Formats: sequence, C-alpha cells, structure tokens
Amino acid sequence: MRVDESTYMHEVMEALAGLLAFNERTALQAVEEPLDRLKAAPAEDRMAFVFEAVARIPQAPTFASRLALKAMVSKLLGPGMPLHTLEAVRLVEAFSMERQPLPFKALLSNLGKLPMTMELKGALLRLRSQIDEWHGAREMRELHERIDALVDGAKPEAPVEAASAWTRLVFGEIGCSLPWRALFLHARSLTQSAPSRKWIREASELVDRIGREEYLENARRWLALGPMPGSPNVSMPEQEADYQKGFLWTLAAAGDAPVAPGIADFAFACFRKIPQIGAVSHRVGNACLNVLASLPGLEPVSQLSRLAMRVKYDVARRLIEKALEEAASRNNVS
Repeated sequence: MRVDESTYMHEVMEALAGLLAFNERTALQAVEEPLDRLKAAPAEDRMAFVFEAVARIPQAPTFASRLALKAMVSKLLGPGMPLHTLEAVRLVEAFSMERQPLPFKALLSNLGKLPMTMELKGALLRLRSQIDEWHGAREMRELHERIDALVDGAKPEAPVEAASAWTRLVFGEIGCSLPWRALFLHARSLTQSAPSRKWIREASELVDRIGREEYLENARRWLALGPMPGSPNVSMPEQEADYQKGFLWTLAAAGDAPVAPGIADFAFACFRKIPQIGAVSHRVGNACLNVLASLPGLEPVSQLSRLAMRVKYDVARRLIEKALEEAASRNNVS
C-alpha cells in the first residue's frame, strides 16, 4: 500500500484492477463492498475518502477506475453527508480542475442548504470557469445556471450573463469578482426609470465594497467603449439596456461629477438615429441625461448644454432640455 493511500482507497483500487467497464453502473458494481462500508463509516472518514478520490481521478490508471471513483464520490455526497462551510469551500476548490469527469451535480445539490459566504461564492465562481464545452454544451449550461443560482440567488433562467457587445467586454474584465458581479446584479434589478433612495444607498455600498478609485477608473473606460461597441448603428437589446441603465445610475450613487463628459458622450451615442428604426437606445440615453441632471456641480450642466447643441434628434432634444433645466435650477444657474 502507498504511504499516502487510505485503507478504503487501497481496497477500491484492488477491486478495480484489470476491470473493463464503459459505464458507471458496471464500474460501481466492482466497488460495491468498500462503498457499503464507507457509507456506514463516520462522516469524517467518508469526507476524507471523497477528497482522496477527487484528487486521484486525474491520475487514475484506467477509464473504469475514473468512472468508479466519480460514482463513489457522487454517492457519498448525497443528502446523508453533512457539510460545514469551510469544508465546502475546500471541496469546491478540489473540484476546480480543468476538464475532469467529476460529479458536479452531487456537489452543487449538497451546497444548497449552506450559508453562501463570500469565500464559498468565490470558490464557486472559480469552479464555474473550469466547466466548459468539454463537458458537453448542454451539461455546461446547466451547471453554469446552477452555480449562478447559488451565487446570485437568481433563478436559473436569469443568470448574470452578457447580453451584447458592451456587457461581453465588461463581464470579460470583471471575471469572477464577487463585488463587481453584485454591482451588476443590482444594476439589472432597477426596473423603474429612476431609482429609489434605498436602491441608491445599496448601490453606494456596493461601490464602496469595490473601492471608489477602482470603480471610477473602470467606469470611465467602459463609458469610452460606447453603448454598442463595434455596432454603433444597431439597436440595443432590452437585456443590454437593463444592465447599462442600472450601471449609469450607480454613477449617480457614486456622485462623482468628473465622469460627466463620459456620460455625455455615451448619451450622444445612445441617441444616434438609425434610419427606419430610431435611436440606438432611448432608455439608456434618457438614463444618461437623468444621471447628469442628478450629479453635483456645474460640469454636468455644461455637458448637458453641450449635448443640446450636438444632438439633432427631436425627441432626444426635448429630453435634454428638460434635464438641463433641472440641473441648472438645482445649481442656481440660468
């Protein structure tokens, strides 16, 4: 027996020696006896075997042994396996291997009853990035949705995913960052044309969690992309508008007037008129104007005035004039 090999694992590998199997059921039959003993063993012994089996799967000598170990882990991670949060984080990290046949569904099912701490969310997002189309496109999508549901508390049919070019670029940059994902989840939750005080307060707290300097640095760069990068004359999808409108209002929550020129340029691109269609996005363009009108100081007033001279679209001009009047009145400017 190898020094680092448990008694249970030694018995399992002996049972699998020379086995030829092409499905989990056949492979599982070969290890039925040690599996039954493991099920009756104390929880710490079962968990120790799970960690040992997951670590061994990539180096398992045969296809049959990989199938058997995967099936055993799946059985042991059932409802009878008690998990605490720190152990769950270690287990998710152990599963975060690129392109390995692991019982992800059994793991995720066991995590649903645990408190979703920041550490566990971070581990799950790292696991998500390791699950790709090697596992099968349908399987990958299902696992991604289950992880999103655990991390975001969102319904599986509404994960936080890119809707168009702007969110693809932005989400590609934020990756697995939990504070940024939380901010965009909050942004998407804004269904009214203007947010409530509670929404603004929560957005400000999320900005503080990211760090205002990092937040504003990224915000300026993302505004410079324009609302539809690479397709400036294409109408914006509604799902994309949901993210962009909410993100713009987080700028109001941050209350930073130096971003006003970037918001004004973003608005100008939103009000670009597409022949026979209309503006790129009235919703997002109007959000830009309302955010500018809410920001402190004279710079937002100046940017609204600049927009009034640049935009020729009649509907947009009326919106700009209204926002300009509100901003000027608040700043006691004629």
